[in-house]
Amino acid sequence: MVDAHVHFSQTGFFDGRPDALDIRDTLRFDSLQARLKRNPNPYLESYLRSGVTAVYDVGGFEWIVDLSKSAETDLNAPHVAAAGPLLTPFPQDRLDMFNVPPSRQMLALTSPEFGKEFVKKKFRTRFHRNQNLDY
Repeated sequence: MVDAHVHFSQTGFFDGRPDALDIRDTLRFDSLQARLKRNPNPYLESYLRSGVTAVYDVGGFEWIVDLSKSAETDLNAPHVAAAGPLLTPFPQDRLDMFNVPPSRQMLALTSPEFGKEFVKKKFRTRFHRNQNLDY
């Protein structure tokens, strides 16, 4: 079974969605993201225990793309595919609550040219991981 819409940068609670209920003064968003990056295993294992053998993260931090590589050699993880950061028409200042500098999981789509260049760079980096993205 495939779960084709997951977000490893969200927990399913308000701590992962500061736009729904902003509790960052109690539960720090940057600490949450560091913990999720450091230990995604509970989520990976829960997918397998639920019969899900592949997941697709439809938008999040770049570390989730890297997670897909390590999951491929982990027998306790499903196959992981990831889109990387989301492009959105919202202005960047409205997206900053979702980002942990210098990493961003949401980027403002400021122009058609920016969108095209971003997609081209992301496509190239999927095949040449040693290239850096400038965004």
